[in-house]
Amino acid sequence: MIYDIMLSGYYGFGNSGDEALLQMILQDLRVCRPGLSIVVLSQNPEETARMHHVKAVNRMDLKEIFRILKKTKLLISGGGSLIQDATSSKSLYYYLTLIGMAKKCGCKVMLYANGIGPVDSSLNRLIAGKILNRVDLITLRDPDSLIELRKMNVDIPEITVTADPALRLKECSEEKSDELLCRYGCNQPPIIISLRNWKTFDETICKEVKRYMVEMRSRYGCKSLLLPMQPSEDTEICRMVAKGTDAMVLENLKADEVLGLMKKSAAVVGMRLHSLIYAASVGAAPVGIVYDPKVQGYLCYLGLESYLSVEKIDAQELVRLTALARESEYGSMMSNMKKKAIHNAELAVSLL
Repeated sequence: MIYDIMLSGYYGFGNSGDEALLQMILQDLRVCRPGLSIVVLSQNPEETARMHHVKAVNRMDLKEIFRILKKTKLLISGGGSLIQDATSSKSLYYYLTLIGMAKKCGCKVMLYANGIGPVDSSLNRLIAGKILNRVDLITLRDPDSLIELRKMNVDIPEITVTADPALRLKECSEEKSDELLCRYGCNQPPIIISLRNWKTFDETICKEVKRYMVEMRSRYGCKSLLLPMQPSEDTEICRMVAKGTDAMVLENLKADEVLGLMKKSAAVVGMRLHSLIYAASVGAAPVGIVYDPKVQGYLCYLGLESYLSVEKIDAQELVRLTALARESEYGSMMSNMKKKAIHNAELAVSLL
């Protein structure tokens, strides 16, 4: 079988943000070009095939991937933060290797709504720059990523700053949202908090988040709901923060249900980028806890200053930033960004 597109990203790991990305990329591509034949590389091919109604193969089966690439027109790498070595150099080399394999097989290659960096190793920057100069088209989810590419001397492909596809997700019905609020005992709009385990996330930070939750509860009546965006990694830290409070951990919710709750929330405090992207997509008040430059870069792209570093987390500062986020107006910017998000797919199908 000949495939129009092979999709490569952080798929099949149970990360809500990345699965939402895949959902919207597939949807947008099919809207722009009905009848596309698409194969997705996944850590869990069976689950990806079931969830997204698409052909999926094991992302680590390089022999099978190479075989399929020889019968594929376009490799899409993205979305998400794939070109970075903060997680590990191994992850970076994996995505760069796929690009190299695709070019060897005669495929066109597109980086789709990528967030670039950080790439800290000078050797990694050199290798990444050389390989990325071989791709056919790059779209980026924020302007900071363009700066990163220029620093790596990537100047041959056409590069366009667009927006994250997950911005186009739709929330569940208002009736379902109200049902969820009732289930979690929220008489007032809740505070939704998305945390992740990180090398600098210690007991002090945990205490400050708890102090913030108590303050928001006593001052405004806002109950806190802890959201593990990647349950396998985030649930334990969320349970630890919720322990000893009336906060609850959100589990087994679909993306549209999370969005529905966020639309009804007083604010969304997030470490993981896609918790903030979800919040912005439904007009909630996003407050960023910055563990990675991409979080700050995204909020700045929206024109928001409601963020602080994870190393400098402070309960009272979080309260102040929550008030700031609630007063911010970014609706017109968001409408424009949702239009930019569909442009990723329009550009992708133009390569076929």
